[in-house]
Parts: sequence; C-alpha cells; structure tokens
Amino acid sequence: MAPKRKAAAAVVKDDAPQDAVEKGDGVKETSPKKVKPEGLVKGEQAPDFELENDECVKVKLSEVTKDSGVVIFFYPKANTPGCTKQACGFRDKLAAIKEKGYVVYGMSADNPKPQGNWRTKHNFGFNLLCDPGREALKQFGVLKNAGKSIRRSHVVIGKGGKVEDVQYDISPADSFTQAAEFVGAK
Repeated sequence: MAPKRKAAAAVVKDDAPQDAVEKGDGVKETSPKKVKPEGLVKGEQAPDFELENDECVKVKLSEVTKDSGVVIFFYPKANTPGCTKQACGFRDKLAAIKEKGYVVYGMSADNPKPQGNWRTKHNFGFNLLCDPGREALKQFGVLKNAGKSIRRSHVVIGKGGKVEDVQYDISPADSFTQAAEFVGAK
C-alpha cells in the first residue's frame, strides 16, 4: 500500500482568472466569482431622484438636502412583518433623528396607495417614497435577484447631498438602531 500524500495548500495566483486556484500539483480549479452588487460609497454625492411619495406628492432629493440631512431606509414590501418592524423603529426614533437635522423617508417599489394605507395604519410621521419603476432603487444599489427584490438597507445623506453612511443587507432592528446612532440620536 502506497503512503498517503499530504494535500498541498491552495495558492491563489495574482494573474488567475476569476477565482482560479492553483493547487501544489499544478491543477487549477475555478469557481464562479461572487460579485457584490454595486452600491453607494461614503463621501460620494448621492444619486438625485424625483419620486412620488405615499401622498402622490413629488419629492426631489436634491431639494430636500439643501436644508437638511436625509435618512432613507429601503424595504422589500410595505405592510409585511420585517418591513413593519423596520419602519416602526424609524417612527419611534423620528423625533431624535429630526433633532439632529435629518428627515426620514422609507422607499420601496410599492405604489402610493398601499404605502399610504400602511403609513396611516402605523402612524408613521414620515413619508414613504414610491419607485415602481425601480430606477432610484437601482441607483442606490438596493436591488437583488435581477431587480426582482429589494435589499433591506439604509443610507444617511448629509446636508448638501453627500453619502455619510450606507448599510446593505441589514436586519430590520439593526437598520433603525444603527442609523439613529450614526446621526447621534438617542
């Protein structure tokens, strides 16, 4: 019986395509490279948009950021359990966030009517932005599954429109907690 050979550790080559790995015996294995969806970068100008809110009033981000900072939280669908937890958390932190000079908006691909019904049902003190065409959602890097779904996320935008903080794929509770902490709200 031949002695067992110790397996060589995999070595990643700098010039290897995608995730190709060369094993000690010269054999290359490849696996599909996982590509992180494009997203916002802290310090860059936030993409501008003009969307209807849940009251069918147009909201233009560049107009809002002239006078205040903005916290926008993104959620998959209005009036679902996780989204309600996230939105109610922002509702409960709203006064403290406003005190720090920020306004709050929620955003999803829902139309104004279901957004408005949800807002009324839970007494949100902020408007919900509607992007059924998903263009702004795409610009903010929150779409997943070929644009069919929305990554639960939030972004903090300073007065003047620069991205101050962005969190993707975050839990409902962590979203409102971290956003509030970032702006200094208690």
